[in-house]
Amino acid sequence: MATDADETDLDDGVALCPELEAFRDAEVDAGPTLQACLDRTAEGMALEIEPGRYSLATQLALDRAVTLRTRGRAGTAACGAEPGHGCAELRAMAALEARFGMFRATASATVDHVVLDGNRAGRGGTAAYAACADLSDNSYGFNATFECAGCALLESASIHALCGTGFLVSGPATGVTIRGNTIAWNGVHDVANLWSDGLTVHDASDSVFTDNVFADNTDVDMIFGGCQRCLIQRNVIAHSGDPAGESFAALMIHKWPGTSGCYEDVDVSGNAVDCGPLRGCGSGLYIGSESWYPETPYGTLVEGTTSGLITGNTVVNALNAVYVAAQGLAIYGNGFLNAHGVEVPNSCGRHMTSATPILISPTTRSCHFNFENVDPVMSVHYSSASWAGCVPNYPF
Repeated sequence: MATDADETDLDDGVALCPELEAFRDAEVDAGPTLQACLDRTAEGMALEIEPGRYSLATQLALDRAVTLRTRGRAGTAACGAEPGHGCAELRAMAALEARFGMFRATASATVDHVVLDGNRAGRGGTAAYAACADLSDNSYGFNATFECAGCALLESASIHALCGTGFLVSGPATGVTIRGNTIAWNGVHDVANLWSDGLTVHDASDSVFTDNVFADNTDVDMIFGGCQRCLIQRNVIAHSGDPAGESFAALMIHKWPGTSGCYEDVDVSGNAVDCGPLRGCGSGLYIGSESWYPETPYGTLVEGTTSGLITGNTVVNALNAVYVAAQGLAIYGNGFLNAHGVEVPNSCGRHMTSATPILISPTTRSCHFNFENVDPVMSVHYSSASWAGCVPNYPF
């Protein structure tokens, strides 16, 4: 907390970090200095740092209810991911060897108008790279982690993660908000074990994931292991046509062995997926787990209706539009274009083709398709297939 002795570090009730100026746009570890400024920022206050690049070789701890944001950017347009974004940028140095990324939030912190750059191109040959490549611990390749309730990532960007994920929400987490961000170019799809999710949510409840833009994330662009009473809406996922920027799936409603897989009262709607000119997603919407794990995500069937809604989403230019291996979810009213009818490369090396835009696994139970799968017109969208144990769009 600021005292009379350091009142120069306050401006209109906002905490400042003037000593960080010496580190702006310099290849010197700014981590300890920035951490000291965070530690003296009172709970409930915002620490504002000047636009520019700040290199990190040490992990920041966001362990109190503070906001970290770019000075002068509150309430302005979101930070872009391209150069010239005008925001404070935290960039991983080659020397960064920290599990879970450049920062780890364990309290109700907010990160607002900040760019996270994992510096994938500059970290080859490092211990972190080796941990990714041999799959011993890919958390060394993450950009950042929320392990908190009531925390928020707003109008920011997460780019160029080494591997694993551009941003992790570790669970169980409640009241998390991820809104208005750009999450792009994380990992490499066609180099074994160097792929990366864009956003990874282990398990959440009463949380909001809206209006984010995803581009060329190389494992799954946005993946959940459970999300009760969540809004997952109006996110845009796109792939450019670079084979290194493809993904196994764009949006996954999933269950890992250690997560709940519960999607009661979820609303997954208004999301738009375009897998690009090479049809660079194995599946636009993958509602299941069985290509990776014998697990089943679920909602609840109550009096003929389902608690867990997936509707009003669009998928274009995918190898498959929707794969369903789930229980108790309502899946209908989604739109597709150029999203079936071609061979799907896969980890099993067997023949797999999406005969229709929507594939229903034989393991699916009690899902509500609003009669689209029996209507004489809509039935052409549905067929049965099993991708159990076979990861789609596997490039090797």
